[in-house]
Amino acid sequence: MSWYEDILESEQQCNDHLVKAWNIFVALPEGHPDEREEFKKAIHELQGLLALRIADRTCPDLWRLKSVE
Repeated sequence: MSWYEDILESEQQCNDHLVKAWNIFVALPEGHPDEREEFKKAIHELQGLLALRIADRTCPDLWRLKSVE
């Protein structure tokens, strides 16, 4: 089994939308000189959150996002 087989369809769709958002954004006319880098950082932060959700669900003993009592 490959690791990506554990990704839910909704998680893949979420990532696909992030990729689409990036592609649409970079096709816009250029604006502020820093906006592309800032948008890229924001996309990477969102991808990181998505990756943590996947890690928490697929490897809960390694990645514990929920508080342990």
